[in-house]
Amino acid sequence: MIAVVLPCLLFTTACNESQVRESALAAHRIVASVSAATDIKDELLTAELIDSNESKQIAILLRDANRAALAFNDKVKEYSSQKTIPPNARDELLTLFDDVTATVAKLNDQGVLHIKNETARSRLAAVLATINASISVIKGVLKNAG
Repeated sequence: MIAVVLPCLLFTTACNESQVRESALAAHRIVASVSAATDIKDELLTAELIDSNESKQIAILLRDANRAALAFNDKVKEYSSQKTIPPNARDELLTLFDDVTATVAKLNDQGVLHIKNETARSRLAAVLATINASISVIKGVLKNAG
């Protein structure tokens, strides 16, 4: 799993197996949830529960969140495959993780909260709740590892 070394890369303290597993699953859930939100957005548009303007706005914000999540996970994967971790790895990963949290907040604030249809807003908000729970898991592991 790609996030297995995340807490160990970001902090010098050792990680227990449970923290490692928890971080890996949370990182995976973020990417999978963004993908699920894209599918849900398409379903909502087809069902005419959101209009084309709402769909376009959500699509842009989901694209940004997906890019941030993939960049974060790709960098963790890259560092986990190296024998020597570069000195700037911690700062780079923290910056990428901040990008993930910022794009998810933007998705909520500029996208989901502006959807007129309550059913559509609720379905996407449920996915956002999963993403935010995963972000919280990673933050908790980072806090405990630091």
